[in-house]
Amino acid sequence: MRGCDLVLGGLLRVRVLGKVALEGNTAVLRLRCVDSTRCKSKVRLRRAGKTLGKEKATLSRGSAKTVRVVLNARGRRLLAGSGNGLRVKLQVDSRDKAGNGWRVTKKATLAP
Repeated sequence: MRGCDLVLGGLLRVRVLGKVALEGNTAVLRLRCVDSTRCKSKVRLRRAGKTLGKEKATLSRGSAKTVRVVLNARGRRLLAGSGNGLRVKLQVDSRDKAGNGWRVTKKATLAP
């Protein structure tokens, strides 16, 4: 993220609720903004340093939102070749209204 200080750790600003579900070629997850007045987030699914899909979301304080991340060609190919599911890292980079940034990561399995 450019133009802001990125804080790794510290107080949690965006929370990933529940498990990541898979609907066709789309990963579905719920995010909640827990601290600031507004959170602008970029959600990425990554594996071995490569991005498998990304999406943007804007949340208001205390609200939860369902985010649908469409897998790109690499993600679809890896998912088709995986037998028991694809292990990925979910990375959520968020900024508040003042421009401060936070990163939340979570490991997930996308199962067909």
